[in-house]
Amino acid sequence: MTVKMNKYISLLIIPLIYSGGVFAQQQKSASYPEVDFFKNPKQLLCWSGPLSSSYKTNVNISAVPLMEYFKSKFGSARIVCKPKYGFEKWNAMIKKIKSSDSFNRVKEIAINETEQKNFIIYAFFMEYKYLVEPDEKPAFPGGKDMNFPAPIYVYQKEVYKWKLLEKLTVKSWSDYADLQMKYAKAK
Repeated sequence: MTVKMNKYISLLIIPLIYSGGVFAQQQKSASYPEVDFFKNPKQLLCWSGPLSSSYKTNVNISAVPLMEYFKSKFGSARIVCKPKYGFEKWNAMIKKIKSSDSFNRVKEIAINETEQKNFIIYAFFMEYKYLVEPDEKPAFPGGKDMNFPAPIYVYQKEVYKWKLLEKLTVKSWSDYADLQMKYAKAK
């Protein structure tokens, strides 16, 4: 009788332990927004342009592959693509092509996984609830402006996913610019 009872008890306990583990995993993944910024290229605005820090740190990079991600009711992100071969080579290449072709060249980074291997790609994401109506016409229909202070989630593109590197509260546009520059200049 006790052998049968032990068998039934273990049959009840094993699913409970397993479901507790699944619940813990769901809780962990729910603590930050999971997103694939490159899943739908229509949600990206791509260009090559300058990246500047705040006036207090005064650092500039003349040409950087940049993207703006926006998904209505979800959030917005600035995506900075750091060429593994250096910003100087990127700048020289971009100067040789037409302005309209540079947009396509940056968009190629988002849609071509082979091309992504040539870059360290960071996304600086703000949830929709921290966005406000823009003063000017937005780049995307329904687009919003970032409002500070707010939490920013910093992601790095890995082979098939985006890895959360950190979540921090950013107090101003200057701090947001310095955060992007910190990652763009990181070794």
